[in-house]
Amino acid sequence: MPQEKGLYLGYMKLRSSVDTIRIQVQAKAPNVLPCIKIRDNSNVSQDEWDWLYKLNTCKVTKPVTKLQEEFQLQLADAARLLAKRIGVTEEETLKHRLCDLEVIDLNDEVSFIIMVPPVSDVCTGPGNLDTFMKGNEYVSLPVQVFEMVHTTTYHNDFIRCYSRLSSILEMENLLAQQSVREAFKAEELNEAKQRQQQIADFQQTLESAWKGTRWIMDVIQYARDKQLKGGVPLSVLFAPPPSPVESQTTDSKGKGSLDKNDSKFGSRKISRANIGILRVYPAYDTGLAPGTSVKLQVTTRTSSREIINLVIEQLNKAIQVRGLEAHIYPDEEWQNFGLVAAISGKEHWLPDDFNPLVLQNPWTKGKLYIKHKDKNKMKIKSNSMV
Repeated sequence: MPQEKGLYLGYMKLRSSVDTIRIQVQAKAPNVLPCIKIRDNSNVSQDEWDWLYKLNTCKVTKPVTKLQEEFQLQLADAARLLAKRIGVTEEETLKHRLCDLEVIDLNDEVSFIIMVPPVSDVCTGPGNLDTFMKGNEYVSLPVQVFEMVHTTTYHNDFIRCYSRLSSILEMENLLAQQSVREAFKAEELNEAKQRQQQIADFQQTLESAWKGTRWIMDVIQYARDKQLKGGVPLSVLFAPPPSPVESQTTDSKGKGSLDKNDSKFGSRKISRANIGILRVYPAYDTGLAPGTSVKLQVTTRTSSREIINLVIEQLNKAIQVRGLEAHIYPDEEWQNFGLVAAISGKEHWLPDDFNPLVLQNPWTKGKLYIKHKDKNKMKIKSNSMV
């Protein structure tokens, strides 16, 4: 049965054997990728898609609209729920991506946005194990089998016509080949070859029509491309629009200045009671402008460790985009950093499992910093204090 009307977030995971590539699906619904519903409206507006597409290129410069903000919240919530359902840890979730090739329209009422693992984890080879989608709830099907089952469900009339025409053309092609072999005169041979070429053209046209419905192959190629490394990382999605990395404005004396409300890292309510904005500053050399900060949209369940990973991820990306020579910290080094709350000249290291959004006064009058743990004896310069 097709999915109910709506926009869905689907998850693509591949497993390979010696002679085939298989795709993970739900045992009870093998005609579609494992998914979770984002909303009832299956359409994605141009504003929503443009905003998502530009997130990973740091080209979002306009203020976020209410429509885009709601879209971001819906996508982020769906991504967290889907990751939890398929057994992906919170830390691994940040490395996953949203395929920004296109919105997949399965039919007039059902659309999909596809979530994929990091390039190295898209396809698990023989003998390699992972914790994704284990148990009797999931099965793996050869990609070709999945395509046929999926197309039969969502494009039944098309697949019936395609199968019939494909069989007819294949038979006609065999007959044309036989005519070429039996031709005696030059005229007969030319006529048979023309017929054979005409059938080949028909087959090519039919194959092009079939290829247009094979969106899964486009997604697989895109997700596995090690050179392109395409997709919007969930670490970027979880950061608030319009820009994950922001710099302070400077006054005539060259000192950083902030809007009064933005200098507080307490919860600044937006559209939900348990969601707020945190502004986090790096206390290590990034090569970026002085006063650079990362503004994150988080919930009361977001841990210090998640915030640390998100901030370093965004700063790394900003360094790369701007071609700076500062050190890019790989994810295996992120554990060496901690989250520090600075207030009245004192530093307070927050545990990795702490939820900073629950901080109350007087903590909301300070600042949050990402700092290297090996340098925990170094004081943050007094001129960076509130």
